[in-house]
Parts: sequence; C-alpha cells; structure tokens
Amino acid sequence: MSESPTVRTEYWNVTTGTVRTGATGRGESVTDIERYLLPLSRTSLRVFHSWGVAEGLTLTATGGQPGVMIATGVAVDSGGRIAALTAGGTAIVDPAADPDALTGIPTVLVGPDGVLLDSAAHEGDNYITLTWREVMVGTDPVANAPVLLHAPWLRFLPVGSLVDDGAQVVLGRVALDAAGNVTALTAEHRRLPAARASGLALSLPTATTGAAGALSVDQSPVAQLASVPNGDVTLSLVSGSVERTALTFEHATGRAVFAAGLTVTGPIEVSGARALSVVGDQLLLDEDQRFARGVATPGPLSSASLNVGGVAGGRDLGRGNIGVAGWLRLGDISTVQASLVVASDAPDNTANTAAFQRPALGPNWSHIHWGPTGDWYIRSAANSGKVVVQDTGGRVGIGTASPAATLDVVGSMALNGRLAISSGDTYLRLNQSGEYSSGVHTPGLFSSGSMNVGGAGGWGSPGWGNLAVLGMLTASRIDNSGQSWLNGQAYLGSVFGHWDSAATLRLWGSAIYDTGDGFLQFKSGGGKVYFWDTVTVRGMLNKPGGGFKIDHPLDPEGQYLSHSFVESPEMLNMYVGTVVTDDDGTATVELPDYFETLNRDHRFQVTALGQFALATVEGEVRENTFTVLTDKPRVTVSWQVTGVRQDNWAEQNRVQPEEKKTEAERSLFLHPEVFGEPESRALLPEPPAPVPREEYPLGAGD
Repeated sequence: MSESPTVRTEYWNVTTGTVRTGATGRGESVTDIERYLLPLSRTSLRVFHSWGVAEGLTLTATGGQPGVMIATGVAVDSGGRIAALTAGGTAIVDPAADPDALTGIPTVLVGPDGVLLDSAAHEGDNYITLTWREVMVGTDPVANAPVLLHAPWLRFLPVGSLVDDGAQVVLGRVALDAAGNVTALTAEHRRLPAARASGLALSLPTATTGAAGALSVDQSPVAQLASVPNGDVTLSLVSGSVERTALTFEHATGRAVFAAGLTVTGPIEVSGARALSVVGDQLLLDEDQRFARGVATPGPLSSASLNVGGVAGGRDLGRGNIGVAGWLRLGDISTVQASLVVASDAPDNTANTAAFQRPALGPNWSHIHWGPTGDWYIRSAANSGKVVVQDTGGRVGIGTASPAATLDVVGSMALNGRLAISSGDTYLRLNQSGEYSSGVHTPGLFSSGSMNVGGAGGWGSPGWGNLAVLGMLTASRIDNSGQSWLNGQAYLGSVFGHWDSAATLRLWGSAIYDTGDGFLQFKSGGGKVYFWDTVTVRGMLNKPGGGFKIDHPLDPEGQYLSHSFVESPEMLNMYVGTVVTDDDGTATVELPDYFETLNRDHRFQVTALGQFALATVEGEVRENTFTVLTDKPRVTVSWQVTGVRQDNWAEQNRVQPEEKKTEAERSLFLHPEVFGEPESRALLPEPPAPVPREEYPLGAGD
C-alpha cells in the first residue's frame, strides 16, 4: 500500500452538475497519475500476482571469464512495480549508486542482447539482482518538462547481505574467483510471479451454425479449477450449464480422487521405475524389477491367471491359476485357523499333497502329505530319506515310521559318512572314534555341566560350567557380566567382538572399550598410549592440546624438548621464506602451483632484514605468485603467507569454534578434573572394572 491516500481530481462541478471549465494544471496531472493511476496499478499487480521474473532476463556467462550477460526482460517487485530491461532503454550498473538519488546517476544503454554486468571488481558468492529505479535526465523537447527515465538497477550483492523481500528481484546466484572470473551460475532464489485467485476458468473457442443459416463464433467454458471451503482443490468439467467434478485434491490427506475412474495410455512409473504397464496383451506390475515384489499377468488378460515374482520365468500358468515365486499368505479362513488349508477325502495322496519342484534337478517332486491314518509325511524328491512328524504330543522319527521316543533316529548321525555323534557310554561324545583332528565330549555326566575339546588334561573333567580347549584356548567360567580370563592364546575368525551391548577388551592394565553409546575408547593403564610408525586419521582429529616431544638436541641423553601446536579457529596453511629485491626494489615470490586452488583469504607479513627499509606486498596472489616491494634496492625480506583451506574436505568439515552441547551432554565435561568436578560427570566414562581372576580359578584342565 502507498504511504498516502489514493486520490484523483474531480472534474465535475458537483453544484451545477457540469464539467469544470478552464485548462488542466500540472498539479491535477500529478494527482491523477502519481496518486491514483500508478498506485492503483501497482496495487493490482501486487495483490493479484506475487513478485518475480515475468519474462526473459536470462543470465549467461562463460566459465573462467569475467562478466555476466543479462538479457532483456521484465520483472515485478513486491511493491507491484514493473521493471523492464528493454533494447534501446537504459540501466544502472554502478554498485555504488545512491539508492535515493534521481540525478547524477550514470546509466548504460541496453543493447539488443541486454546488458553485460562486469564482475572484475567482485569475488565470492553473490546474487545478481534487479531493482526498479528512475533517473532524471533533463527536459523532454516534446513535453517541454523534466522527464524521468526508467532505468532498472543491476548489481552484484554478496550472499550474506541479501534481504529477499521482493524489493529487489533476484535473477540468479554466481560464484566468482579472486579475479572476478565466473566459476558457477545457478538459479538460486530466482522466482516467477504467480497469480493469486480462488479459481481458474478454462474456455475453448467455438464456432456454431444456428437456424436459418445463422453462423457465430464465440468461446465456451470447458473446465473450472477452484478451491472449496474445506481446503480441497477441484477440477470440474463444464458442458453448457452442467458442471461435474472430475478430480479432487484433498487438503486433509493429500490424495487425488478421480470421480469417474482413471485411464492411463502409457506406463505408470514409481521412483523412475515402471511399476505398471501394458505390454502386448499382458498387464505387468514391476516391469523393471526394481521393487521388492513383482506381480504380472503373463498371458492374455482374458486367461485370468496371476504370476507373482516371475514364477517359471514369468510364463503363463493357465486359466484360473496363481503362481507365487516366494511365500503365499492367505487371509482368515472361517472353518480352520490357518494361513493355508488343503482339504480332501480322496483315497490317494494326490489331492492332499503340497508339492515342490526344482526343474533343474529333475522331474521328481518334493512334497508334503498325510497318510491314511493321519500321519504327516515330508518327503524329498530323492528316492531315500523321509521325515514323519505327528501332531502335538507325538513323536518325530528319522529313518523309521514307528518312532519310540520324542526324537527317534534309526542309524547313525554322521558327517561325510563318518561317525560324528554317539552315546555309547555315560558321556555324550562327538568324534568318539577319533576320525577327526580334534574331538569334543562331555567327560562327566550331563549334570556335570562341562565340556572338553581336543582332550585337554587327558579328557578329564574341567569342573562345573567350564570349557577346556587343548593347546589354544583354556577358559574359566564366564559370568553374567560377560568377562572371562584366558590362558595361552585365542585364535578367531574375521569377526571378533561383542556387538549387542557394551564390551571391554582388557590388555594388562589398559582397556579398549565401548560402553554401549557407540564411542570407541582407549584407556592406558599407565596414562600413555603409543602409536608406532605412521598414523592416518580419516575424519576430524579433536584434542584439548598437543605438540611434539623429542630428545633434546643439545642433551639427548638427559633431557626432552617439547613444543606446543599453533592453534587457530580457521583451517590455516602457512608458507614462509626469504627473498632479495632487485635494483628496483622488486622481487617475485613463487608459491606452490596448487596454492590458489588450495587456499583463499590470503594474508601477508613481510619484514626487512639487515637494514632499515620499508617492505610491502603489491596486490594479491596471481597465478601462484606475489610481488614484494622495498623502498631500497637489494633488501633481504622475510615473508609469510597464510591461507584458509578451500579443498572439498575442508569445505565440508569446517571447524566450529563454539558448539552447543546436546541435551544429553549438558552438565557433563570432557575433562571434569580441571573444573574440580568428579569423574562421574565425565562425558566419556571409565572402562568397567575387571572381575578379579582369583574369583574364577581354572579346573583340572589348567
């Protein structure tokens, strides 16, 4: 809204009801134009449309070169003002122009291709913006009056200084190197105007022929897009005076509801994969096989078969059949509480059999069926081997149809044809015949609760609850805390550890542990941890302090020499050296060829050595070099250059000098002792104390 009332001149004499006499004055024109027509026009644009780029204003640039070309076009700002960049018009490109001045503002001519915005004096990330402006350029010869020239203001704004409220329209974002060359150009914050309305009417041109040869051309409504009071959006089709809803977008659920069905002539894709399509006379679900389960009708739709997951290569199963490549789950069955029911009174096993076949292994079927007396049989495709399982309270027989115990095995339980398990005496022995390189048995009765592997201690009993392993591993009882003492050596496979909860590895007085919070911790029993050879850390390394410690170069046998690290809130690289200026007081310092790629925000220090002289740096680093100037010739200058790392890893892992503790970390300390706080308030707790070894002595196998 404007800051003053919207008024216009009254040209009628309200007393006489006639038009006022006399010439129109400039004051009246100002009132009608500046306080009525323009405010109403801007208000209508602002109310009925949002702000943004309406047409054109294309940005183009060449990577590695300065300058951005802005093509002609039109934008609307949040105040409803139209800013037009037109060929033959003018524009302001001076970034330092007074934003409130009408006079003394330099302008440039807009060419057929637009305006080139120079970026040589800029660097870093900037937005390119367009602001509505007018400038006064003198007296118009026709109107014989001062004129205002429309001149949109084009400029670079650093990313951090933008107020994105529509007073200035963003055309795009550009990244510039230290020389002002373009390295990237994006459409960030560029937006297009949108109409504000509760509905949209669509019409179609029509031509009709009436009675007695009457012809007419008109337009007729065909559709209406509207919002309704509950927040839904409806698309209605209009035919004459009849309006019917075809599609509703529900505000509460986000669903699209089609009133009269949905016809799709092409494939339906989900996440870029064809989820539903018609190929020939087949309806295919998951044609691209990108979903966890696929469903297809492999034959003509009229064949009424369903193939799930590509059974038998997705072939036609025949009318009325369902093929499932994985498992099949059915719904509730009123008479039997089961997921799959086969019911038949046929005298043979054909109708009461569930069969399974793997064609690559031959024509035989593995199957499940029940016998004439109700016994339950599971048979493989091979000619030998059967499992008979009776119902609850019965018995399981392997190798027999008449099991005499809950589990009755007739024959041997063997591996590779050898005797593996036997119970010929009071022991349960694995490998009793000694046919394997190591044996396992319980050397006492089952109630003795011990196990001896490989004949540790001459197959003697290790004692209650103990496991004895000949040679390589001897372990005492493992208590509920998960701790154990080992004698000798333990050799394990590729996985070693405890991944379900907290765990600790004790090494003499030291520990490697995870208390269950995901933090891997090292605790030295002597207060020091040594790493031999080179150490590489893939992520960020955090520490309260540090430095180097070496044997003192002046007294390596009697003293150490320590220095602390140089710390900084930025990721700084430092380069130092000396250079001697020539007879003109000039010297060029060559830096590594990767310097400008690796570093930004360069900072310099120069000091003259051996004499009083002034020394400075001319300009910035260019092509990985910089120039040192002195007010005298042949001066030795000590120089130092620092730069902030800008490589990919550094850009994605910036150090945050100040970081809020999470809710779980509040009131806890990385080093509670330096604040006089107890160890119980440490963020990383001490490792669990080990159970004393003497509480769990080894048995006879020790």
